[in-house]
Amino acid sequence: MPGRIYTSGTQYLYGFNGKEKNNEISGEGNSYDFGARMYDQRIGKWFSVDPMREVYTSLSPYSYSANNPVNILDAEGNVLKDKNGNIIATSTGVVSGGAYPSTYTRSKTGITESTVSVSYEKVKIYADDGTPIEALRLIEAHVTIKKYDSKGNLLSTSKESLSKHGYEAVSDCHGYTFAKGKLWINDDQVNTLLDHDGYTRNTTESKADAVILKKGGAVVHSAVRNKDGTYSNDAGILTLEKNVSLPSASRGLTDVKTPGNVEFVDKKGSDKVVNATGGTVTGGVRYTTEAEVQKLLKPASAPGSSSTSTPSVPKFDFKMPPQRAAANATYVKPPIILPIKKP
Repeated sequence: MPGRIYTSGTQYLYGFNGKEKNNEISGEGNSYDFGARMYDQRIGKWFSVDPMREVYTSLSPYSYSANNPVNILDAEGNVLKDKNGNIIATSTGVVSGGAYPSTYTRSKTGITESTVSVSYEKVKIYADDGTPIEALRLIEAHVTIKKYDSKGNLLSTSKESLSKHGYEAVSDCHGYTFAKGKLWINDDQVNTLLDHDGYTRNTTESKADAVILKKGGAVVHSAVRNKDGTYSNDAGILTLEKNVSLPSASRGLTDVKTPGNVEFVDKKGSDKVVNATGGTVTGGVRYTTEAEVQKLLKPASAPGSSSTSTPSVPKFDFKMPPQRAAANATYVKPPIILPIKKP
């Protein structure tokens, strides 16, 4: 292209918000590459419209950070975060939990029963437009081991960590796909998240950031699509799988060749990141109050609006998804639990 030049040296390439300068378009330090759009710092506007313009209807589609760059930044990621990358969440004060079906192992001397028990707090995280999404924060998890002799008499009971058995319970597949593996997000929250967090649905595989796997029209699993075309996924208490094929990433939960069972999605542009400082940070999640969340989101509301109401939250109860809780010895890689071996 005529006029394109390159000069080697030590000139620093990054500027405003840590984004790379593109000096060939508008001169030295005037244009920055934010990935989704190019930004002109001279006028504080974008060169193209906001991919989320249908959500932020009260704002100019060319504005930057809802015209409030002190409190809101543009960065990449999923769901609402603070400037340090911590997911913004509020507590509901509700604690729930349960146990997975026990597994049994027979030996010459007796039987060992293993049961995974988990306890979670229900929390709310927030999509780009402020819509709350129900999630679960792990409080405690352990494996109860009961040993019986060959006649069925209980010999001992003990508790062991999940990691000792190769399990983890912090995140499920959707928590890994949409919350960086920091929280658990159940199947029934996925469509709400996709519709309100700036995703393009039913895109092509080559453009996708993630894949949603379904069975009978219902969401059953999800995975992150890597740049090399492979997939990485979590699956309940099972360990993380990285860089596998799409059929392998499905974990046997659905047939990826059946029409309608696979939906590719990609993130439109970048998320709104708020300058939150209140609350406490634990495990990459900032727990704060709903009042602060609404205050942080207020710049994106319609001018003159005094409403601070929170969008309605779907009714939510923690439960093991039926297709995951059901023991099925035919799975080579079961989605959540080990196949039950009854004595």
